[in-house]
Amino acid sequence: MGAPDVSVIIPTKDRPEWLARAVSSVARQENIVAELLVVDDGSRRPVPGDFPGPQAITMQVLRHSSSQGQARARNAGIAAARGRWVAFHDDDDLWSPQKLHMVVNAAERAGTTFAYSDGVVVDARGTVLSASPAPTATGSALHRLLLQSNVIPCGSSNIVCRADVARYLGGFDEDLSTVVDWDFNIRLAANETGVAVREPLVAYTVHADNAHLDERSAFADLGRLEAKHAVARLHAGVDIDREWWLKWRASTHRASGDRRRAASAYIRLGARQRDASLVARGVVLGLAGPGPLRVARRLRPAPGPSSRPGWLDLFAPVASC
Repeated sequence: MGAPDVSVIIPTKDRPEWLARAVSSVARQENIVAELLVVDDGSRRPVPGDFPGPQAITMQVLRHSSSQGQARARNAGIAAARGRWVAFHDDDDLWSPQKLHMVVNAAERAGTTFAYSDGVVVDARGTVLSASPAPTATGSALHRLLLQSNVIPCGSSNIVCRADVARYLGGFDEDLSTVVDWDFNIRLAANETGVAVREPLVAYTVHADNAHLDERSAFADLGRLEAKHAVARLHAGVDIDREWWLKWRASTHRASGDRRRAASAYIRLGARQRDASLVARGVVLGLAGPGPLRVARRLRPAPGPSSRPGWLDLFAPVASC
């Protein structure tokens, strides 16, 4: 059997319900030859070697006897990949069946070494919370934007890059945990050229078990990221956009139902912007219980019909959510 076009890497630990759906998302890929590398990062119940799916797909499970973190799990997948391209898929996210075909074709037509697409943010039930457009900037302009904020949407589940480039970069930084995708994107855009596909081909899922929701790890990682790329930011004349960071964390915590952390993020943001209304929002949210969260969801403008990709209907909500 010849080498696949793309090697898809899914790191996972103790989330079998989410993983089954993610495997189905990869198995549905059309018009491309892909292999799936599931890296079981120390699950208490080992991941089985195969899953039922709508289409046959070559699948291999790589096992870590104990948890080594998502960065190291992805790097194990990169080392084992046989495809010319590698794609990263978190175990709780979803892809359009055309994701790999469209993104790889776009990169090959443009002669670039990585590509990504628009996406949407959904909750555990599959309800679209927001649209996430991809940046159209390329080259040094994209790198400059990434030094300020992670403008490529949908976390690690979006980027597809050439396998040799991923290896040349050294893969993901194993000293980071919650911002590994942002750091990888910065390093990728520093010397390589990417292209955006303006179609929502990725769904990033917000739920109570998201890895990045831990506050202590997240802010420690932000400090490490800031120090790591300080020289590049100095040359580019930019700073990390901490207001973007706090807005993103506040909205993510709120969508996942964590009022305490959402309140903390609003208070920090209000203090930074000297905006009493944001501080008040955080205080009320923190003191008044889950009611304000429900009200906020009802008051938030619903995404228009065009914001919900039809391919999301292929996937059922995770039963435990």
